[in-house]
Amino acid sequence: MEVLDSKEYKKYLKDIKSKMLCSSNIKLAFISEFKENVKDFLFENPDSTMKDILEEFGETKEIADSFKSQVDIESLHKKAKKYLFTKLLILILFALFVLSFLIILFLIYSYGGTTVVSDPY
Repeated sequence: MEVLDSKEYKKYLKDIKSKMLCSSNIKLAFISEFKENVKDFLFENPDSTMKDILEEFGETKEIADSFKSQVDIESLHKKAKKYLFTKLLILILFALFVLSFLIILFLIYSYGGTTVVSDPY
């Protein structure tokens, strides 16, 4: 399964994404399913090369052109919503973290922080 880590395979996936005309979330959902199909193929054919993947699944343009007719768009929309929800949740949590940090800084500086009293003698 070293094919999955190859630069050629990563370029293959990137080319598919770039040729698809849809939202990024649907692309992400489709590529996720596509990767699973490739993994299944490689599990059944462990000695496969990138050439075998191209023969089995086709060129990037073919995949991008045919994905709407072959894929259940409704399931991709559900997956896309899941990815969007996850992104939104991460963004909200990050914003809350930053806001909490700023509030803590404000409280520290508004109360003068810590004062160190030293005896000059």
